[in-house]
Amino acid sequence: MDGPKMAVGCGHTYCTPCIEQLDRRPCPKLLSELDRNATEKQDMLCSIWKRSANEDALRKQLWEKDAELKAIRAQLAEVDGQLARQTAAIREVTGEVGRCPACWDHMDAPQVTGCGHTLCQECMTKCREEELPCCGHTYCTPCIEQLDRRPCPVCRLVITDTKPNFSLAELSARFAEVLARHDD
Repeated sequence: MDGPKMAVGCGHTYCTPCIEQLDRRPCPKLLSELDRNATEKQDMLCSIWKRSANEDALRKQLWEKDAELKAIRAQLAEVDGQLARQTAAIREVTGEVGRCPACWDHMDAPQVTGCGHTLCQECMTKCREEELPCCGHTYCTPCIEQLDRRPCPVCRLVITDTKPNFSLAELSARFAEVLARHDD
């Protein structure tokens, strides 16, 4: 800068020949600053717009994931309902299959009679030990014969022989395990 310096309206200082060259045009330094400021503001606006677009995309993804979660919860509720119905059905079946027809308790050691009925070990023992009217003697021959001819509590046929029912015992135990696991 040669010669006396002079400040223009924007506050920048120029030498007299440079001021004469400006000839009512805006200050180049001011234009440069304004241009730089405009570029910075434009960059900021682009950055804000990109963040806004990213936020919108994230909101959309969140909404989609929320919809997926609701669908999964509905499926879980449906499966839970099916499981509850199946468990109720199993309870109903085991309630009939695993019960002694004489005492209606759960059979731990089922016994099959000669007539084909299944009783629990306890009821089978009670049938065999049940007091019969006796003539008053200590087990006379007719009374001993009667002891061996006890009636089945279901059909009243004489129980001739009993055998353990292993398959029913195993089935009943498995049902009890399944129900115990579901109750937990």
